[in-house]
Amino acid sequence: MTNSKRRIADRTRYLRLGLLILFAAFFAYRYFALSRVAYLVFAALWIAVIVLSLAGLISIKWQGLAANIGISLVFLDLVFYKLDVGKMLMALKQANYLMFIPALVILTIALVIRTWRWHWLLYQTKTARFYSLFSSLMIGTAANMVLPARAGEFIRAYFLGRREKISKTTAFATIVVERIFDGLTILLFLLLVVLLTGARNDKIKYMGYLGAAFYLGVVVGLFLLYFRKDFLIRLIKALVPQPLAAKIAGILDAFLEGMQVMRNGRQLFMVVLLSLATWVGFALSFWPVLLAFDFGAPVPYYAPFLVIAFDALGLTIPGAPAGIGIFQYVTVEALRIAFTLSGGGSLSPAADFDEVAAVFSVALHFSQVAPEVLIGLGCFLRENVSLREVEVGI
Repeated sequence: MTNSKRRIADRTRYLRLGLLILFAAFFAYRYFALSRVAYLVFAALWIAVIVLSLAGLISIKWQGLAANIGISLVFLDLVFYKLDVGKMLMALKQANYLMFIPALVILTIALVIRTWRWHWLLYQTKTARFYSLFSSLMIGTAANMVLPARAGEFIRAYFLGRREKISKTTAFATIVVERIFDGLTILLFLLLVVLLTGARNDKIKYMGYLGAAFYLGVVVGLFLLYFRKDFLIRLIKALVPQPLAAKIAGILDAFLEGMQVMRNGRQLFMVVLLSLATWVGFALSFWPVLLAFDFGAPVPYYAPFLVIAFDALGLTIPGAPAGIGIFQYVTVEALRIAFTLSGGGSLSPAADFDEVAAVFSVALHFSQVAPEVLIGLGCFLRENVSLREVEVGI
């Protein structure tokens, strides 16, 4: 191992141990503040993980998993620790679960549109069969729900390449481009909420500023990538360690290759249009679930778009499978802001708003994750391949 790689490994190890120590301290503090035995158990578990890590008895993989689970548990605690269980059970009891049916229908339509967008990303390279695209997409989406480090993106490229004889590098390049369009669409939603509400909330205002800065950064980055790629690579190598710079350069090459498959304006127009349609569909699939719960006030029309923007940005944080905990925290925060903006400064439209919002966040998460994982699992079983083959293939 070179000196630079060893330094990066040491920094990562110290960062991971630092996170584990913070989690142990957090749960210990909660125990002394609230006297709940569960917190003492969590603190003891994380202390044990720290000791075993220092002794070299736990692999880096399991240390990373412990850190991700710790992040999710902290976020879950921030949402639920002070809520009334009785009020949450009442919110569950009073929810209209028939509204989950239209939510599932809209989600399915959004997934079909997303598949069609992938078809257009590959338009000039290969005419892939729709089922191959849909199956690969759903397998990758399901894998992202249960595996760390966005491994589902590589799995998705593997299955499409296997089915349609497409270069896995080309398939992955289109996925990189797709994610850029996803990020820009989500930030567009956030900016629209800022414009529609007049940025009366500081959190929304600052996120809007960050979104605008990101848009500007993307434009500048694309300009440099297309016209001054060598300069951009030299700049990256000067700012970050060599191994990381090499990885970033590889991603940029993949992105550039992916952009080169978009060779005409019609293709670009369709990808932009279908990106908007995909995320509008995902946001609209939130709407029936919102209507299934009684928040004590009418749901603002922009709430689904604010919630999905917060969810997408929040899920970039590493955490437990499917972003459990992180999803709940950012969803509740987005709802709180949405109702505050709508109510002219009234934080909670009902006395049990926090309990209803927390229960809604769990229900919404289930309504999104369960169908995607089940469909992805079904598609994977139909492929008739082993997990070992997939591991070797990617």
